[in-house]
Amino acid sequence: MTNIAMMLISAMILVESQGDNGAINGASWGPLQITADYVIDVNRLCGTSYKHSQVFDREIAIEIMTKYMSIYATKEKLGHEPTWENIARIHRKGPKGWCNPASYSYWLRVKKEMKKIKKE
Repeated sequence: MTNIAMMLISAMILVESQGDNGAINGASWGPLQITADYVIDVNRLCGTSYKHSQVFDREIAIEIMTKYMSIYATKEKLGHEPTWENIARIHRKGPKGWCNPASYSYWLRVKKEMKKIKKE
C-alpha cells in the first residue's frame, strides 16, 4: 500500500473514531466505523467470511475496507479513475457515495486530517 493510501486510511480512522479501535456508534463499529451491511456486502461479493465483530481489529477493518473499494471504487463503476475523495465518500455513504452531496463534508474532514498527517 502506498504512503498516500495509508495517509488516507489513517485520516479516515481519525475522522471516524479518533483512532479508537473499540469505537461503537450505533451500528458502526471499529476504527473505520464499519456496519454489518458493509461486511455482508464484502463477503457476498468477494467470497470472504468476515464477521462484523472483527472490525474492531484495525488490520481486518482495513482489509474489509480495501475489498469494499476493490468492488465499488473502480474505473468501471465510476467512469473515471478513482480519487482519494471518491474512496472516502464511498466509504462514508456506500457505492454511490462518491456523488452523494451528503458525503462531501466528510471528505473535507478527511482531507483536513490528511494535511495534518502530511505535516508530521
